[in-house]
Amino acid sequence: FGYCGEDNKDARELCARSLKTFFGPGRPYVQDQKDVYQRLLEQSGGIPEHLAQNFSRYIDIKELNPEGIATHFDLSGGSALAHKIWEEMDADTLTDRGAIVAGDPESCINAVKIHEATGVDQIQFLMATETIGHEQVMKSIELFGKHVIPAFKKEKAAAG
Repeated sequence: FGYCGEDNKDARELCARSLKTFFGPGRPYVQDQKDVYQRLLEQSGGIPEHLAQNFSRYIDIKELNPEGIATHFDLSGGSALAHKIWEEMDADTLTDRGAIVAGDPESCINAVKIHEATGVDQIQFLMATETIGHEQVMKSIELFGKHVIPAFKKEKAAAG
């Protein structure tokens, strides 16, 4: 998911809400998938420390990364608990981990760099959702085109 806006906090919040709506309970993308929310937590970088503390009596942490984030865990509360933790995942964490590319142009550039550092040389975003309307998408595309894409063209030209 990607969304670029002029206000960093608002754009991050909107994109995170769009992601969570897309993967909401009962949605076609999650129906009949076993442990979908636990997998979403794992794939988005694990349970942030503050949420691991909040839910500590329900989480059996198997492995922490060097930053102290629970990356492998069992949830005794099952799917409902995993969904609750997923819902409480904040927009800044999702953006800082590259789970979404969102925020103002500088934030989006930094989020794309997370992917670039792993070898990604192309990226495609889901922007238009029931949460983000057409006018917002068009403004986001404009900001990506004016600010984000040129930042990577300059870096490639300087390196080449």
